Amino acid sequence: MGMVLLFAGFTVCTSSGLLLFKYGWPGFQEAYASGHWLTRSAMFVVAGAALYAISFLLWLLIVSRLDLTIAYPVAIGLALVAITAGAALLLGEPLTITRVGGAALILAGIVLIVR
Repeated sequence: MGMVLLFAGFTVCTSSGLLLFKYGWPGFQEAYASGHWLTRSAMFVVAGAALYAISFLLWLLIVSRLDLTIAYPVAIGLALVAITAGAALLLGEPLTITRVGGAALILAGIVLIVR
């Protein structure tokens, strides 16, 4: 159960961090260029970077407790699926049948790796 929580925390932090960063970056660039960097967009960028840093600490815990041949594909696979879903839902990026099929294959691969 402990590893499940670590992987869940890693997946949530890494995907949320990247999504927040991606969402806030364009507005932050504009505000910074005009000399006003303390904006809502800046908060998204900072929160995203903080969550991504936390995900790295969780990654260190995962890799210290599990074989790398299991830890890496599971962590990266879960992050890819979560980011794909989040980008479609929150950023309006297209979710094609090919991407859904790829995500399904990734999840199937994770099941095979952990067996």
